[in-house]
Amino acid sequence: GKLGTLLLDPLDLFVDAQGGLNPAIVNESTDFPRNAATVSPATLASVVGNVTLLASRYLRISSPIALPTAGQSLAATVETYTAPASPDPLSLSTGTIFNELEIGANITTNGGAVSLTAPTIQGVAASTIATAGGAINLSTTGTGSIQASLVALNAGSGAITATPGGSLQLGAVTGGSFSATAPSSISIAGAITTSGGAVSLTSSGSSVSTSSGIVAGGGAVSLSGSSVSGGIIDTTGAVTLNGAFGVSATVNNSSSLTATSGSSVSINSTTDLNVANVTAGTSSSAQLSTSTGSIRGTGATPLVKGFDVSLLTTAGTGGGIGTAASALNVDVQRNFTFRPNGDFNILLTGSGPNQLNAQFTPASTGTYSGTLAKQGGGLTLNASADTTTVTLSSVNITSGFDQPVSFSNPSIQIQTTNSANLVASAVTVPTGDTQPTVSGVHNE
Repeated sequence: GKLGTLLLDPLDLFVDAQGGLNPAIVNESTDFPRNAATVSPATLASVVGNVTLLASRYLRISSPIALPTAGQSLAATVETYTAPASPDPLSLSTGTIFNELEIGANITTNGGAVSLTAPTIQGVAASTIATAGGAINLSTTGTGSIQASLVALNAGSGAITATPGGSLQLGAVTGGSFSATAPSSISIAGAITTSGGAVSLTSSGSSVSTSSGIVAGGGAVSLSGSSVSGGIIDTTGAVTLNGAFGVSATVNNSSSLTATSGSSVSINSTTDLNVANVTAGTSSSAQLSTSTGSIRGTGATPLVKGFDVSLLTTAGTGGGIGTAASALNVDVQRNFTFRPNGDFNILLTGSGPNQLNAQFTPASTGTYSGTLAKQGGGLTLNASADTTTVTLSSVNITSGFDQPVSFSNPSIQIQTTNSANLVASAVTVPTGDTQPTVSGVHNE
């Protein structure tokens, strides 16, 4: 920053093009007009040094602020206000004036940081905070929220942080990196874009939503809340998603995907999915699907775990599941559905499944082949495909598939898609259910 800080400290402060003392905004019931002051954006722009705006009760930015000096920062703070007791005249007006900072116009700096702090921060008109590389920090005191879905943040290469004491709502966010923590919900209405820096959003008590998606270059993306949902997450970095009551997202280009939930996990992609660990709740499903890529493992022991598990690629445009050198581990209890459109290598490591649904697509070009096996034996399936025919060279199932799981009877389905032929050379299957599906009989 620059030398020569300007400090303003009234009870209520307005940044308005009218400037000076504005009778229209003075609360007449107080009979103390000097308790409210306005300052014009032109006055702020003429300051050589940093600008600090401090209001004891209320601050509103009604007209655009533009600080032209390189590195010149803006810090605006609203203190926590406690209304005085009668007969103080100020006690008469506290019900009509909020204890907050309101953003109703653009804030622009030339590389200077912008820091806004208040009991509550409210966006009251569509506006943008742009710093050309300066950091942006928004925070609230106590349990106050940042309710600024109308406000876009653009820090260029600068870092952006938001730390409300309640919930967080923002518009589009663009910066070198973006970090937000909140005890309540986090909802980012606009796109999140970083220039390769990390994106980290953590709600300790509610949901995280990024409805317009995240583009992070090579930056790591971490989202954690009671539930996690949103648009497309696009990064070549690692993606970590943690939602106690559900995870749903589209993940593209990530080098490593980790998704954990006490409920269901649903991940879509239009690129390869590189799975480190995807774990759903003990009675919930894990589904991974990609329309134009493969589902592969990454790391020492890549794993997909769920009560039901589905691994789906798309006929004609999709790819394989696992690789010849590294199997994708699957821990499933009940239903396992898989659909490859390329080479596959899958190892079943859990107690199940008791239902198998194998959907083989014809090869897009040339041929593909693969193996599904169960750790410890009991199930081996080898198949290959060309552009018209799927061939099962061996299906050998010697154990399992003989007990109902959660009232679902065992079943084995092997089918082709897109009118491909199915040829089975050798098939061995178990004798079937050895336990009655009715747990008790009542006799009259």
